[in-house]
Amino acid sequence: MKKLLSILLAAMLLLSLAACGGKDDGDAADKLQGALGGVSEPASSAPTQADGTLLETEFWSVTYPEDWVYSEEDDMGISEGYYAYVTLHIPQEDDPESDTLSVRIDATLEGPASYRDNLYSIGDMRDIVENGTVPTENVGGVDCYMKEGESWGSAYRSWYGRVEGAGATVYVQAEGAVDDPRLGQLLNTLQFNLTDTGNIDPPWPWNGEPILMDGPLSCTVGSYNVTVQQLPIDESIVVRNIFDTGVSMAGDKVYTLTDGVLRRHAFDGSALAFEDEIALDSEEYSTMSVAQNGTLYLSEFMESFVAVRDGATLFSHDGPDYVIMHPSGDWGISYFTGSEVEKIILNGTEMQTEPWAFPEVDMISRISISEDHIFVAGGAVENNEHTIFVYDLSGVLQTKLGGTEFGEDDSLGSVTAVVETANGYMALDGNMRTVLFWAPDGTFIGSAEDSDLFGTSYPWMSSASVMADGSILIGMTEERPDESADEFIVYRLTGF
Repeated sequence: MKKLLSILLAAMLLLSLAACGGKDDGDAADKLQGALGGVSEPASSAPTQADGTLLETEFWSVTYPEDWVYSEEDDMGISEGYYAYVTLHIPQEDDPESDTLSVRIDATLEGPASYRDNLYSIGDMRDIVENGTVPTENVGGVDCYMKEGESWGSAYRSWYGRVEGAGATVYVQAEGAVDDPRLGQLLNTLQFNLTDTGNIDPPWPWNGEPILMDGPLSCTVGSYNVTVQQLPIDESIVVRNIFDTGVSMAGDKVYTLTDGVLRRHAFDGSALAFEDEIALDSEEYSTMSVAQNGTLYLSEFMESFVAVRDGATLFSHDGPDYVIMHPSGDWGISYFTGSEVEKIILNGTEMQTEPWAFPEVDMISRISISEDHIFVAGGAVENNEHTIFVYDLSGVLQTKLGGTEFGEDDSLGSVTAVVETANGYMALDGNMRTVLFWAPDGTFIGSAEDSDLFGTSYPWMSSASVMADGSILIGMTEERPDESADEFIVYRLTGF
């Protein structure tokens, strides 16, 4: 009887300790520590009761102990019905201006674009979503994908989650001593409170509908009847970076450059068929030009300048910034932003450089080179208006295009490409979403809106090059009508 009574008393004592939270809090911290990479058991979706101060917003609540601090003015932002975020800090004991650990908690009612971008940064988004190659971790009641690493010498762990029914993206990022147990203790008190409004997100990119032009479009510019036809790509190209894209033709092949990926496509006169990807040493390349012999030249600030032909790398040189080559492939120009540039001279695979300058230009935004001219787009020294300066191949100024005040018919916003045909010059203006035309002597002919020429709504027109038959190959990015992705699309312009 005494033995039975002792067992009952011991059991009551254990129940009493559990009810007081003496052990549960530790277990809960261990569970979240599993989500942080220490223990395999996932975090509970229910917040843990803890001592501290309750911080509650429309979209989440968290209880922070006294060693955590935040400034309502500097660390917190709330917009009713839109977002709520806070950054909590544990200051260093010997340097209160620096943090031992900080945590940002954020919930925003928005579309899924930022959430999907973050998935791209973790790995192959389709593999993650459809094949579960990255496990989810429950943080604040939301299944999230975790990414960890180091930035500027400081460790971080980030969690990204999407609550589709609420149309909300949640984001938690810890920086500093991410293995500190106080991180798990804090996040175990976090609870996202997001109301299901019946929102349905756009399709995933691989389920979305590619952009397809109904048929050719034509419009009159001056005395020219300009016609544009889309060149559909059998494997549509979804892009993350809508600005740094390019398309060029070498021989009977069309090459596209998006998100640092170089692809080769067969061209039958009306459509593009994907053939293969050409391996590059970096995924940062954004600038591409092509020589008449089919050599492709790729460059990027802080990356090697490389030449590729028939899928093989011919050379790789350090030093140049953005490089545009003359169609001969014998020379080109390396530029960044200032008016001082370098002339690149190639002798086989060997490279020499010599200084050069365009004194009429204040800040260079883009350079294009045709068979007979160099086109430098940028701010003019004389009035700072965006201008296309047309030089001969020795660098002597021949004429200027645009350069007028905003609102004038030929005013420019941000020129992304210039080409030369027998009829004159054509330029793409990315900011204004217009295509502009000039006669060979620099007389302005007229312009056309993107909607009239391409049937687009708000594209970024990024590249243009002249094809062997004199027509113009144009590349741009546009959001799909179903909002599933931004897509790179290619057109062929004739009539100028």
